[in-house]
Amino acid sequence: MILSFRNITILFFSIASFNASGQLTASFDLPSTVCLNQQIEISNTTINGVNYQWDFCMNDLDSLPQYHSTYPINEASFTADIDIAFEEGQWHGYVTDFLLKKVFRLDYGDNLNNSPVLIDLGNPNNLLNSPYQMRLYKDQGIWYGFIVNSGNNLLIRWTFGDGLDAPPSITESLGNFGSLSRPYGIQLIKENDQYIAVIPNNSNNSITLINFGTTLSNFPSIGDAITIGNDIGLSAADKISIIESNGSWYGLICSSGNNKIFRIEFGSTLFDSNYTFTDIGTVSKPFGIELIQEGLSFYGLVVGQTTGFYRINFGIDIESVPTIEAIGKLNIPDQFRTLKVIRESPGWHAYTTSRNNGIVSRIDFNDQCTGNLSSNTETEPQ
Repeated sequence: MILSFRNITILFFSIASFNASGQLTASFDLPSTVCLNQQIEISNTTINGVNYQWDFCMNDLDSLPQYHSTYPINEASFTADIDIAFEEGQWHGYVTDFLLKKVFRLDYGDNLNNSPVLIDLGNPNNLLNSPYQMRLYKDQGIWYGFIVNSGNNLLIRWTFGDGLDAPPSITESLGNFGSLSRPYGIQLIKENDQYIAVIPNNSNNSITLINFGTTLSNFPSIGDAITIGNDIGLSAADKISIIESNGSWYGLICSSGNNKIFRIEFGSTLFDSNYTFTDIGTVSKPFGIELIQEGLSFYGLVVGQTTGFYRINFGIDIESVPTIEAIGKLNIPDQFRTLKVIRESPGWHAYTTSRNNGIVSRIDFNDQCTGNLSSNTETEPQ
């Protein structure tokens, strides 16, 4: 691939999905220095890549987001959360219903701009009890869905043996792990070869970390779980978002009882009781959060229950004192319950659900690039 640029500052951003053959290793080769208007050649050396998104600009998340659409699920009552996954050219959304104790699937086809087809997945094996957040992860070619039950304090696992366009082939309860207490959020992390579930507890204001070992099909025990954070000022702990940067793990967590956002510095090891919490600012009733690195900058995107969207800007240093900007509701009705951010080059989509009327809404952060080639989905864009 040979490209010519008029701007000295260049960012190459690549996303690829896992496939059945092994773990993704994103990699590419390019010159360490270039001159203005010089053509450069870039070689994609990614291992096990399936889908690619190249972004040649940055700071799209600095833009003012725009309202895109609202989709009502008329059959729903209390849409608590949404997760979205991409498999074999198709987009699927999964929406939990807190009151009806079920999950709806939204099939968008090959484009998230399509009107979705609604599939009621119900409550397989009657295991869902006031389900809140659901998160999907693919391990060794199999998709898994993990759902936290806030009604009976259990972690539920769905196994999609026939793929995401089919109902789960296995549904099972993994238990309480001696510490789940009205869990409202969950994130799945792979650290080296270990899978870790991170679950905030709304009732006892703690965070449970569960080590699944080398595969998500394992059955971890109480001895594989640790609890942190119950001594740092959390109040009604809600959603959490964690990323890795330069060998260290960082997280943001919603503390809706006292209108706070906390930053967590885990250090080089996530599954550990050594951590640092920092109160980084105020958001009214924060119920959803995403921590994102785009280019050289770090952002937190948050939704407040009745106040809408907020942007936390750390600049290039995630450990800095950030600024918090209120963006507003952007014409989205009702209460905000969660946040899911999707990167679909050249922009970003942010999805949220509403407390009543089964509403799923989307806003977009649009591409800010003025160059001739802002993004591409080829293996090696020309």
